[in-house]
Amino acid sequence: MAAITHRPSGHYQVRVRIEGRYITKTLRTKAEAERWANVISSEVILGTYFDRSHAVKTHMGDLLERYIAEVTPTKKSAAKEAQRLRMLKREFGHYTLAALQPEVIENFKLRRLAQRSAQTVVHDLNSLRTVINHARLAWGLKIPSNPAENIKNPKLPHSAQRKRRVSADEERYLLLAARQYDSPLLPIMQLAVETAMRAGEMLRVRWRDVRLDERFVKLYDTKNGEDRDVPLSSRALALLHALKPGAMDETARIFPAYEKSDCYQKAWQKLKCRARSLANEQGDWRPGFLHDLHFHDFRHEATSRIAKRVLIHFQNWAIWGRVHVEI
Repeated sequence: MAAITHRPSGHYQVRVRIEGRYITKTLRTKAEAERWANVISSEVILGTYFDRSHAVKTHMGDLLERYIAEVTPTKKSAAKEAQRLRMLKREFGHYTLAALQPEVIENFKLRRLAQRSAQTVVHDLNSLRTVINHARLAWGLKIPSNPAENIKNPKLPHSAQRKRRVSADEERYLLLAARQYDSPLLPIMQLAVETAMRAGEMLRVRWRDVRLDERFVKLYDTKNGEDRDVPLSSRALALLHALKPGAMDETARIFPAYEKSDCYQKAWQKLKCRARSLANEQGDWRPGFLHDLHFHDFRHEATSRIAKRVLIHFQNWAIWGRVHVEI
């Protein structure tokens, strides 16, 4: 089954016939050549042989770039995922699939945990697993196993749910900075805190989806895959009336400045810097001010305020003696 040839270079070439074709490998000594031939021959006899040529030739960087180009654009969180995958490419791009062993990924996990939260590292590892599994299932990549599959995710805190809310001072200075610098984020923040809509949802809304007379916005294909009607408060209604142009294209987005989500993220970071500067000028800056504040935290703030308003209504109904609530 195996043939060993002594080459003019002094090395030894092994040829093993498997299912009508040959696989070859050149090694420095005859003993190494014989060991390799015995291992491959044993795997063939036991039925455990797996062609490793794809794993040896394929670099992780190529898989990540292809995934970013072909798969990531089809997702709602494309910009965020692309950013994460490029980080993974910097870490693992130079490895072939054969060299990308579990211990390499485990070392990355430990280093990453020293820099980022456990939840972020979980997202990183899940993304790595997803890319390799997609390459195996959709692109026909032949590797015996996913090297990231058995890497344990870091343990999350007792409550991994984010509880950060926008403080009154943070909201005041963000709105002040947006007004001073004429930022298109101003009405987006105002609408977010009134409706609890996600940033991506607001950026996708078109004027045909806004039902001002019926006081709601129609959202399609939201994060959970379903459509949703978002009721409009009086403030939200007034805001949208003010934004609505006279001669209007019904297919136009209500916030056309940020058709790409990465543009809004850059604007958000810049606005936070300006708000910090304004707070510092006024002597209102303090440790933790605007620290780790995400735009999504406006949604947390909005849901808390809306829940509070609803609770007040129920309390009033109880005081008035209303037994049944009709909606």
